[in-house]
Amino acid sequence: RNFNRILCYSHSSFTFYFGFHRFRGLYMFHKPQDLLKRTPPDGINRPEFLKQLVQEFRKTNSAESKLQVLANLANFAYDPVNYQHIRTQKVIDLFLEQLASDNNKLIEFAAAGLCNLVNDPVNKDYIIGNGGIQKIEKNLSLDDDNIILSCITTLMYLYAPEIKTGN
Repeated sequence: RNFNRILCYSHSSFTFYFGFHRFRGLYMFHKPQDLLKRTPPDGINRPEFLKQLVQEFRKTNSAESKLQVLANLANFAYDPVNYQHIRTQKVIDLFLEQLASDNNKLIEFAAAGLCNLVNDPVNKDYIIGNGGIQKIEKNLSLDDDNIILSCITTLMYLYAPEIKTGN
């Protein structure tokens, strides 16, 4: 599969990453009821889908499958309505673990996912409390612009208390 280049767009206090897969349109679900309206009657619910993605990542031996799953998880991380489900399914832990990967693409997607989540105060505290700053800083010397940009942006949110964090 061909992964598109990740593009970063800043808007207000959010950083959005696109390009993991083709979009017909981008929808931000700010309220759970909006998400329910967009979920087809026979569709899988968001928490269950995230759970399946995490399980697939943990079980598969395919590097390509791991890339696609992590990219999808990073995409879910841009929307605040997903934050609670992401925390419940331990997606932040998965992102933090992958920062130590020997695969730069996994690091890139993990860093993008963290960057998308860090504007939330609960996520910010969780990342800091689980050694996220040190794990992110270790990737600043990599020769990959996307990783460095995501890491720097994430560190800005983690270090600077004056940056609005979604409240």
